[in-house]
Amino acid sequence: MSVELERAGGGWEAYVQLARELDAVRAAEAARTAGVHQAVAQMSEHADGLAERLQAQGAALTQLGRTLRLRTGRLTPAPTEPVTEPAPLLSQVAAAIDEADRTANDAADRGRYPALLPRWSAGARNFLIYGVAALGVVVAQVIAFFRSDLGRDTAPEVGSGSGPNAIVVLFLIPLVGFLLGYLVAGMAGRPRIVEGRVRLNPRMGLLLCFLIGPVAVGALMVQSFTSR
Repeated sequence: MSVELERAGGGWEAYVQLARELDAVRAAEAARTAGVHQAVAQMSEHADGLAERLQAQGAALTQLGRTLRLRTGRLTPAPTEPVTEPAPLLSQVAAAIDEADRTANDAADRGRYPALLPRWSAGARNFLIYGVAALGVVVAQVIAFFRSDLGRDTAPEVGSGSGPNAIVVLFLIPLVGFLLGYLVAGMAGRPRIVEGRVRLNPRMGLLLCFLIGPVAVGALMVQSFTSR
């Protein structure tokens, strides 16, 4: 009888030990499952947040393209592959969104500067443009002079007396040069994101284009008189 009790007791102890191990396994599995569900919930929340960021970023980029007067392409879905490890992919998507934000901010910053010589001041940029236009005026005046009767090789000391058209040389050519410089200054100084009026310095252009010819002629006359 005692032997049978010992055997029964040993079996009961084994049963209790197995039941404890089974409870431990179940508790561990429940904890693991709860951890997995929590991780999935967090990952799903992260993915939803990235989707919202992408949607907002798409609208912002479309508006930025309209502001910068740039043509934006259409978004077309690309074929996707099954994802086995979503966490690294979500990290890549988040990094790509951050990089797109930085690029958009840089583009918006560049859009506030003029197209030509963006780091120059408006006065210096316009002086360069009008200076080039004034040089073109001088070249055109010289060409007009040498195409006139006074510039011919036949009896250059006499000529026909008609000479170049004074209105064309002294008014029309400088006016054309000024208008060209004014248009170029307007296009070169206008930023893509217009925040105010563009400084064009028209007085500077008028002085340079209309006075460069007489000043050059006066300098040549002074040089010719002093060289005698």
